[in-house]
Amino acid sequence: MLVLILLLTIVSCSTPPKTYIVKKATITESVYASGNIESMNQYQIFSTVNGTIDSIYATEGQRIKKGQRILRISNEVSQLSLENSELQMNFNRFENNKNKLKELQHSIEVAASKYKIDSTQFQKNKVLFENDIITSIELNNSELLYNNSKSTYYNLKMQLEDVRKQLQLNDQLSKTSYSQSKKNNSDYILKSEVNGELFTLLKKKGELVTPQTLLGVMGNHSEFKLKLQIDEYDIVKIKLGQQITVKLDSYKGTVFQAKVTKIIPYMNERSKTFTIEGSFVNPPPILYPNLTFEATILIHKKQNALVLPRELLSQEQFVTDKEGKKHFVKIGLKDYNSVEILSGISENTALIYPNEN
Repeated sequence: MLVLILLLTIVSCSTPPKTYIVKKATITESVYASGNIESMNQYQIFSTVNGTIDSIYATEGQRIKKGQRILRISNEVSQLSLENSELQMNFNRFENNKNKLKELQHSIEVAASKYKIDSTQFQKNKVLFENDIITSIELNNSELLYNNSKSTYYNLKMQLEDVRKQLQLNDQLSKTSYSQSKKNNSDYILKSEVNGELFTLLKKKGELVTPQTLLGVMGNHSEFKLKLQIDEYDIVKIKLGQQITVKLDSYKGTVFQAKVTKIIPYMNERSKTFTIEGSFVNPPPILYPNLTFEATILIHKKQNALVLPRELLSQEQFVTDKEGKKHFVKIGLKDYNSVEILSGISENTALIYPNEN
């Protein structure tokens, strides 16, 4: 047994430690992120009103043009309101109420004629009075008739303008009320806001919906974007135009290239992440909304740098050469496997791994 232990000790002492020769290579710094695919112009379909789905005009997966109907919600109160406002509008149309103006115009013409006669008679009576042909009572009576006919004439003219304005106002108010009722009624017909595809429809005919009910999802069927979640510690490193390497679960073994196109400057307080968007340089042949992916965003790339495997570091700042001497090193770029050395050792230095020292 003693001989065996001695042999093992001799063999162990004679086995040289594993070494690594420092060399120059290319190193990159990247930010890692996950995310999902989203269609361009994608939006969730909600109703702005309460009601029951009366008709469905589109199916899931159907290509739909902007303005094309998707579904209709039934509401009898809204329909009755529209019908009533239409009746009121027709009743109050200015053209339909011109007879009121004609009647007043005729009354004005009669009043104008009487006003003219009474005015002439009053002027004559003033001359007759001055010549002592009539009494002052007769003069006063003719003046009273003149003033009354004058007042009636001008009052009727003012009344004509007031009625005209009121009829015009009633006409306009009724048209506005009808337009509002028609718009409210149109809210019960949901139409596509984009040219695209109805990805999903979550409700069926006869189901009750409210403004809080998600009815479906629409979006562009041929153009997609990436939405990535970035940790708050990394967001300051992200810039527009940076290269993104994408790995989709649906395309295992294939790597796609993309670039950063948008940085949304608002942090989700719950997840402590920011959202950024990217676009494919050469997109996959088939994509669907909500496909998941893993991505790396290239922050820096440096060639001819002194590069070590990260496991050669001890305490993230020391390396050990083959003679067992420790060296303090200054660290530059890092990735998951490698680290750049800025100072502390030189190229071709032979290092040993800490756990083998």
